[in-house]
Amino acid sequence: MLDKIDLNQKVTKGMYRQVKPELYRRLNLAQIKTFTSNIPIIILLEGWYAANTGKILQNLIEPLNPRGFRIISDRKISSDDEKFPWLRKYWLNLPARGEWVIFDGSWYRRVSYERVQKIIPEKEWRRSYRDIVEFERTLNDDGYMLFKFFFHINKQEQKRRHFKCLKDPKTTKQHIDEIWEQQQDFDNWMSAYTEIFERTDTEWGPWKIIEATKNRFVIIKILGEIILSLENRLRLPYTPLPEFEKPLESLDPEVDLPEISEVKGVEDTSKEIRKLPPDSLEEEMTLAANDLIDQNQTSSDQEES
Repeated sequence: MLDKIDLNQKVTKGMYRQVKPELYRRLNLAQIKTFTSNIPIIILLEGWYAANTGKILQNLIEPLNPRGFRIISDRKISSDDEKFPWLRKYWLNLPARGEWVIFDGSWYRRVSYERVQKIIPEKEWRRSYRDIVEFERTLNDDGYMLFKFFFHINKQEQKRRHFKCLKDPKTTKQHIDEIWEQQQDFDNWMSAYTEIFERTDTEWGPWKIIEATKNRFVIIKILGEIILSLENRLRLPYTPLPEFEKPLESLDPEVDLPEISEVKGVEDTSKEIRKLPPDSLEEEMTLAANDLIDQNQTSSDQEES
């Protein structure tokens, strides 16, 4: 399945500058509408190590009001988690009505990392497919919108990025080691991911595999996928996305995107689930949306410099 994905898709700098502000405006409006419509949104970000998930996440949340979303990073299992059914910690972090929660890593760790690393017996991770499908169906039946994105790069691209990380003093040793370990066991990881798609790609929880070789393409595509689905759910007038899947016009390097740690307004996700502020938030978010296009044009100019 993954070996048939076209990883050579690209977006030119000029096209990126042209379409991104409009997509940001529509995503911001969709956030406002989901808040006023009490629709809870869940976005899962999964993918290979070195797929630049953090940079993608930073661009995804840039047009959003920070009081209307939370980020949950699933990297460790605490001793308390082991005392309860394994899905409990995800239940506790589900969004309230009208809120967005973005999982940077999710319940699919159970059937990927814990499977490959042999942390749990095969009997347990095989049973987890059933748990996941039933869990996601319950969310769908209760009115949640679920987006599941997998960022795909091939082994050669992962290796290239690994070498790049080795030269970057900002990259943690843990992240470098994770990439290297996945490289050494690439085939087993590929088998795990392939089975995930086969067993958990459902009508109520479909997977979207994103070609993640080029950052500009990834950002524009994930924004488009979310916008169209939200606008359809909200019954907004259909507006086609801008054309962006065009051949590369030059060999300009990819945009150097900031790290997620630089994002202002993102709070510690270990806090309790916060309730959204009162109705005045809608007015505030609408005013922010009016200034968004000019701000994003300035941001685009900086990215191109």
